[in-house]
Amino acid sequence: MFLYVLGLVPLWFAYRWYKESKRVPNREDKYVYITGCDTGFGNQLARHLDKLGYRVIAGCYTEKGEDELKKNSSDRLASVHLDVSNSESVRKAATFIQTLVGQKGLWAVVNNAGVATPSAATDWLTIEDYKAMLAVNLFGVIDVTLSVLPLIKKTRGRVVNVASVFGRISPFGGPYCVSKYGVESFSDSLRLNMAPFGIKVACIEPGFFKTNVTDTESTKNCLRKLWERLPQDVKDDYGADFLEPSLQKLDNRFKLLTDTDLMKVVGCMEHAISAVHPRIRYSAGWDAKFIWLPLSYMPTFISDRLFLQDAPKPKVSILYFSTQVSTDNLTTYLLEKDMCIIFGSKWFILGFSEVRAVACVFQVILAHPALACVLLLLTLAAVRWHIRDSYKLDGFDQKHVFITGCDSGFGNLLARQLDGRGFQVTAACLTEKGAADLAAAASPRLKTLLLNVTDSASIRRAVEFVSKEVGERGLWGLVNNAGRSVPIGPVEWMQLEDFTKVLDVNLIGVIEVTLQFLPLLKKAQGRVVNVSSILGRLSLTGGGYCLSKWGVETFSDSLRRDMQHFGVKVSIIEPGFFKTAVTRLDLINADLKRLWSRLPQDVKDSYGATYFNNYVKGQEFSMGILCSPDISKVTSCMEHALTARFPRTRYSAGWDAKLLWIPLSYLPSFVSDFVVSVLLPSPKQERKI
Repeated sequence: MFLYVLGLVPLWFAYRWYKESKRVPNREDKYVYITGCDTGFGNQLARHLDKLGYRVIAGCYTEKGEDELKKNSSDRLASVHLDVSNSESVRKAATFIQTLVGQKGLWAVVNNAGVATPSAATDWLTIEDYKAMLAVNLFGVIDVTLSVLPLIKKTRGRVVNVASVFGRISPFGGPYCVSKYGVESFSDSLRLNMAPFGIKVACIEPGFFKTNVTDTESTKNCLRKLWERLPQDVKDDYGADFLEPSLQKLDNRFKLLTDTDLMKVVGCMEHAISAVHPRIRYSAGWDAKFIWLPLSYMPTFISDRLFLQDAPKPKVSILYFSTQVSTDNLTTYLLEKDMCIIFGSKWFILGFSEVRAVACVFQVILAHPALACVLLLLTLAAVRWHIRDSYKLDGFDQKHVFITGCDSGFGNLLARQLDGRGFQVTAACLTEKGAADLAAAASPRLKTLLLNVTDSASIRRAVEFVSKEVGERGLWGLVNNAGRSVPIGPVEWMQLEDFTKVLDVNLIGVIEVTLQFLPLLKKAQGRVVNVSSILGRLSLTGGGYCLSKWGVETFSDSLRRDMQHFGVKVSIIEPGFFKTAVTRLDLINADLKRLWSRLPQDVKDSYGATYFNNYVKGQEFSMGILCSPDISKVTSCMEHALTARFPRTRYSAGWDAKLLWIPLSYLPSFVSDFVVSVLLPSPKQERKI
């Protein structure tokens, strides 16, 4: 049977090759808009498509880049000055393109512009470093796409977003991986929303290639500048001799991994533009295919071990010493818990029929030694995991925890829960009413303060308040819980400002709060608990919510690896759907109505007169099935992350998270696309098959 299945594999590859070999006709009538054409992938793609006969519109950041590209191209190629981080520049370019293409529309946009520095350990960076890169790599992609989406809709064309293999896994700190995770999520939600209109969205995921983005000298110079601006106490933690060995290892890795053949990536881009049936994702480069992508599907502890084992260690790194529980301690723990007696008592309460059934199962297992060994290993692993997971810390009354978003929902319940456990809780609320109500429901131990996570001055005031409270002990726990969901809905209904409203709270707010509190957390060797979402694994809808949660996932991963050296543990909470302010249907529906009402009439007509009402009804039906009222399932995960000796890397709360969304996130994209298409209505203007 296995051989028959194996024989189908080459047939499937032959079918895929045949399907993907078909090309679209009339290239000479198709306009393609490419950003970031000064050098690298964008420059080479512009010249390649120009030779193939496409009418290329090349967006360049510098006049020099424009001039050199025109010298090496035909007269068909048009260029335009473009700064993707400037909305006015993006609008001017869109106006130029609209004039150029006329009623023909735009066949494809290739979002290629990007930067890679600064990238470094998380505690070397400031929020301005993150904002500067996100403005180019993520907000620029969104702004450019939205500016030309109506023109692409005319042609039922293509959107090609250049992400990176580091949009799947984050081996280093800094905003680069955060931005590329966001591009992946944006591409997924855009593909779902625009598929009914015949628009195909492809995501390019290159490995290491020799471009300006991976220029070794500029990366090393950036690291030297970041090192120079670090406070002396941070330098002391890393040690005076940390920088140079790090730069040498960086140089060696770049030499080992960097591929000089840019046509591997350009070929993927060209296929996404010209194939009748493009792929959803393209992985270019041997390292992407054989290292990074396989690692992204493996358990986190494997990638953590690989990334940390050869990485330079700070002077004060605790990873120089073993922190494993000894065999004697484990045995003592087992005896203290009377595990053998518990298992024995469970056997004796079984009825006769159950005993016979169990005996039959054991007979089958013992008849197959290999199966018996596998089951024994799995059982031992499960027992070990359970025992390790149940180890708890003590001395809660000496531990300070700071929680954001405590007006209602998860944050409010967690604050009261930890207060009841004896923690010294400082609860941050957005409103005075929220703070007053929480203070009235808790003990005098609990402190409240007002915090707006989008306001840097407000965050600094919170840090000063908490610093006085914790003193030399430092901060044991930081729970980044504050968040918002609206605006949320189809991507085409959005403007850039709708994305930034959510991202400023859910992503940039999380990053800035964490960076500001990091010195206090390092002092206590404490915990960071970031509330993400199951939508940080799977993009089910448009807007900034999914993008922000994908960003929180990768920020947490890189932070965890960077802070392991200092004893700070980082956990991610991934709730499914729960009844909180984030999932309040009255707020979501009111905002959807606002988005719908401002759409141009032609866009409304493309969806149909009944689409809005059907969309609202479909959303209400889905929420009614999925939303759980028991939010203690989530706060129990948060509490475990703060109180367990060995907290988990990720906690999934809710039956829908465990049984539906997480399994779906590991399946091919077409499966999740089908599930979403079942849950939500289709626009009137269906694509032609």
